[in-house]
Amino acid sequence: MEAVAQFGPGFKPPSMHELRVPLLKNEKDIVNFLVNSPKGSVFLKSLDVSKIKKDANTLFKMLDYMVEKIGEENVVQVVTDNASNYVKAGMMLKATRPYLYWTPCAAHCIDLMLEDIGKILKVQNTLKSAIFMIGYIYIHVGIVNMMRRLQNQETYIGPQSPDLQHRSSVSPRCINKKTICER
Repeated sequence: MEAVAQFGPGFKPPSMHELRVPLLKNEKDIVNFLVNSPKGSVFLKSLDVSKIKKDANTLFKMLDYMVEKIGEENVVQVVTDNASNYVKAGMMLKATRPYLYWTPCAAHCIDLMLEDIGKILKVQNTLKSAIFMIGYIYIHVGIVNMMRRLQNQETYIGPQSPDLQHRSSVSPRCINKKTICER
């Protein structure tokens, strides 16, 4: 804020388009390697794969190299994205290293399912209503206080983002499952 104030009242901030477009053009495709153990997850390495051909053979070589670097005896499972090239690379890894398990990322699977569910018109309408209701509640302090009293809570835990793009962030307390089925 201080830097903006130094420009004075004539300062014209950049538009949303001017901010977003250059950042999106420079977006990189990053693959993160994490090691999981009973003591927790540890970040191992990050690779920028923006400029390489992301076919199954290249991805397989990358995964195989990491397994080799860590030591096959130390690797039990490899978890990847669900894109077809990663699935094929995972299958190739399983074929060459029969003691390894390859599995698709469960969070990515659920995200893809939620995206598909979110395309259903009844669900879209219910989500829009829920988001409107949440917005209404949060701008009216009296309603928030009433919800706190009714739920015997000091603070009401609502959604992290009332954005339709983040369907999974809508508070489940605000969506009645029967409403979705009955509409």
